Order: sequence, then structure tokens, then C-alpha cells
Amino acid sequence: VCVQSKLLNALETIEKSLKQEIQDLKKRQLRTEQDVEQLKLRQLTLYENVARKTEEEPRYIFMAPKQTKWFSGRESELDLLRDILMNDNGNSEEKVIIAAVSGLGGNGKTSLTAEYIHKWKDYYEGGVYWFSGEDDVKLKSTVDDIAAQFNTLHENSLEATLSKTLALISRITKPWLMIIDDMDEFSLSQNLLKLVSGSWQANACFGHLIITTRRTSQELKEHISDFKESRCLNLECFGLEEAKTFVFKRTETVRDEQTG
Repeated sequence: VCVQSKLLNALETIEKSLKQEIQDLKKRQLRTEQDVEQLKLRQLTLYENVARKTEEEPRYIFMAPKQTKWFSGRESELDLLRDILMNDNGNSEEKVIIAAVSGLGGNGKTSLTAEYIHKWKDYYEGGVYWFSGEDDVKLKSTVDDIAAQFNTLHENSLEATLSKTLALISRITKPWLMIIDDMDEFSLSQNLLKLVSGSWQANACFGHLIITTRRTSQELKEHISDFKESRCLNLECFGLEEAKTFVFKRTETVRDEQTG
């Protein structure tokens, strides 16, 4: 009986020891699993950092006409254009807000847009990109100029160069401004349509697009999907006083009682 009792006690001790070892092993397994999860997170973070470095923010580019010293008047129009672009920023889910400056040929649409750029260029930290909308030949020239800066130039293919360039612009996280100047062709080319309303805009972070054109707001709505007529600034010809101010400034004439 005494021997049997000792054996039972020994077995109980061994059982307790085994249970303790099992508990310790479970704890070690849990710690190992936690360490593995931390390693996975570190690895994921490393991959993300590498991806960010690989896909860095595109360089800043400012492609626009020089500011003209002859510009005068149009202060209310400049403010209105700014309001058109900025009023929907906080509420709209649009990633690219499109505005238009519409009017007769030669009444200052391009000059007004250029002045707007230079007045608000500090806001557009993502760059300024000026495209000609006159025809595909001039469009190609301006696309190539920008693509050369971004290293997205594709030899002998406007379509490929434009697609690569727009894909890169869509990655820019800071506000950018794009201009399509003189978009007056009766029938818009596929490249112009891609530029003004292509699917690349859905992938963009945030930017503004200004079109200068002789088209009316109704005509723009017919050609551009989702264009809002309220975002069209109809530029009228100079009034008498504005015209005088412009002429005096252009001719560098001092205005007095005699000159009017």
C-alpha cells in the first residue's frame, strides 16, 4: 500500500509538471504568434514605404504664359472665376472642377486666364499645366512640352503620351490647375475629349480645369459630360472706361483731363 501511494504521488507530481509545461508551451506559442504578427506588420510597412518611394509625388511644373504688363480691369471677372472654382470645393465630391471662360474671339479670355494663374499660383502647389485646344497639332506640341518634363513622352503617339501624362497628373496630391486654351473646334477630337472629360479624372486627387472657348455654356454642356452651365463665365467686351484704361496702359499714356 505504501509503495502504491508513493507511485500515485509521483504520478500526480509528473502530471502537474506536464500540465505546467503545456501551459508554458501555450504561452510561448501565443508570444510567437504575436511576434509573427508584428513581423508581418513591419514587413507591410516596409513594402508601403518602398512603394511610396517608388511612386513619389511628381515634380512641380509651372507651364503658363508670362504675366502681361498690359492687363487692366477685369477685377470682378477674376474674382468671379475664383468663386466659380472654389465655391464647390468643400461640398462637391468632384475630383476635377471644370470652369469655362466663354466669349467672342479677341475679347481677352486667354489674358484673363493667364492673369488668374499668376494671381493665384501659390494656391496651386501641384503645378499649372497649359494645353492648347485649338487642334490636335497644337495640342500635341503642348502635351509634348509637359510630357518632356515628366518623362512621359511616347515617341510618335499623342494618345500614349497624353494618357501617361494624365495618369501622372492624377497622382498629384496637392491642388493643381489645368488650362485648355482656345477650345473652339466645331468637332472635338478624341484627345481633347479625353483631356476635358476622360476617365483619368475619376482617379485624380484634386484639381481645377479652365477652358477658354467661343462656345456658349449650352454648347459646352452638350460636348462635356456633367458640365455645369453655372460654371461658365461669359466674358463681355470692355466697357468704355475699361477700354480707355486699357489703351492708356498699353500706349503708356498718362491719363489727364485732356486725354480723358
